[in-house]
Amino acid sequence: RGGGGGGGGGGGVSPRPAATAQPSFAATSSAGGGGGGGGHADNLLEMAELGGLSMADIAALAERTATHFGSQWRVHENYFLYIPVNGMVYVKRGGMVAYTGSIKFERGSGGGFSQKLMKSFTGEGVSMMKCKGEGQLFVADDNKNIVIINLSGSDDSIVVNGNDLLAFEESLTWKVTMMKGASGMMSGGLFNVKISGAGKVAVGTVGKPLLMRAGPGHQIATDPQCTVAWSGTLDPKLKADVSIKSVLGKASGEEFQMKFNGPGDGFVIVQPYEEINHAQ
Repeated sequence: RGGGGGGGGGGGVSPRPAATAQPSFAATSSAGGGGGGGGHADNLLEMAELGGLSMADIAALAERTATHFGSQWRVHENYFLYIPVNGMVYVKRGGMVAYTGSIKFERGSGGGFSQKLMKSFTGEGVSMMKCKGEGQLFVADDNKNIVIINLSGSDDSIVVNGNDLLAFEESLTWKVTMMKGASGMMSGGLFNVKISGAGKVAVGTVGKPLLMRAGPGHQIATDPQCTVAWSGTLDPKLKADVSIKSVLGKASGEEFQMKFNGPGDGFVIVQPYEEINHAQ
């Protein structure tokens, strides 16, 4: 466990190529317990560097931290996603690390054939759970960085690799999609989740993510195991590159590539790590 670092609930960066509206990225990360100026350390690690961890200092830091959280999703301490729950939110199963208030956790993410496909084809590890109630929820995922994406309406959508989907709001609609050209090529990573509507989505990346523009005139190719998410305006195809296999002398992840070339303009998020889904 442990995700974080990519985005917070504050002001955002909006990658908007060629006049095509895209989801905005929340880019403000909460760096600690909330502005303990005047020589105060902002977190436990900084306290240790300043020469020690007195019980009084730790208690004061905990108090500042408690007043730091608000009513918006945000990334805290580079490794935690903070979600203020007032109703229901979907969270990756096993992602809860702490919470306050009254929150109940239910296994399963709802009905529908496509939702059941996600469990069947991408493994138990990417199934979602319902978090219901009222309180403060802290979520993490294997030390991953976290990017919070704000979808603004019916025209906004994003497709996320099932293993990298960390949380999303109840107001959003979602379905499982299969990569075109994927049949029989690879196991895992072929079924993705397309999310649309108005609300927040959190995805996790191993390492700092790379954001790339894609679309007509901006064709890019990515390793499927490094590809985290892409805008719903794109319709990638999975292709086999036999030349790479001949260079390496054996099968590898690079043998298969995701080709992004439209039909609309958009973006692709990739990570510096080849992530393989494992059914549990």
